Amino acid sequence: WRYKTAPGPATQSLVGAGAGIMGAATGLNGPLVILFQLGGQTQVVQVRANMVMFLTFNSILVLPLMAWQGVLTAPALWLGTVMLAPYGLASLVGQALFTPQRQGIYRVVAYVMIGAAVVVGLPLWD
Repeated sequence: WRYKTAPGPATQSLVGAGAGIMGAATGLNGPLVILFQLGGQTQVVQVRANMVMFLTFNSILVLPLMAWQGVLTAPALWLGTVMLAPYGLASLVGQALFTPQRQGIYRVVAYVMIGAAVVVGLPLWD
């Protein structure tokens, strides 16, 4: 299912506010925005570009907040630095696998990954 109308500024603002609240409460602001983007009529190339920009800007802007809260510690910075290389390599693989002509598959894979993350994150596994 995908919505047919173009979302206006009010809808976009509500999604942004929801992502902000969800991100502040759980650290997971991406899923709401990703689902909103995937649920529309926007082509997957634009959806992908929007998400890369949103998540990149968000990651950069949250660093000062984390430092202010005292959670941006030396071990956390080291772990982030160590993870950069595998993340970068995996991003190159993902970029090579991305084919806009397979829009339907792209959306299904994205929904399945979000659903799997929800199931894996359930408290019943604790």
